[in-house]
Amino acid sequence: MPLIKKLSRVGNSMAVLLDKSLLAQADLTPDSDIEVSVQDKAIVIRQHRYLGTSETRAIGERIATKRRKALERLAK
Repeated sequence: MPLIKKLSRVGNSMAVLLDKSLLAQADLTPDSDIEVSVQDKAIVIRQHRYLGTSETRAIGERIATKRRKALERLAK
């Protein structure tokens, strides 16, 4: 059963307070980096996942391969 919460005004923004038990279920702590998005008119909050070294390297290699000529011109 979903929890019913009220939005609270904070300056020019709005906030919702999340219970400790709800945060624990989502494995979130006060220092967690989160991603907030809207999907099908629902606000989705999830823990941010940073890319690892191998994932970052793979992305760089794909960009370098795809844009090789442009990168070579920029290097001159």
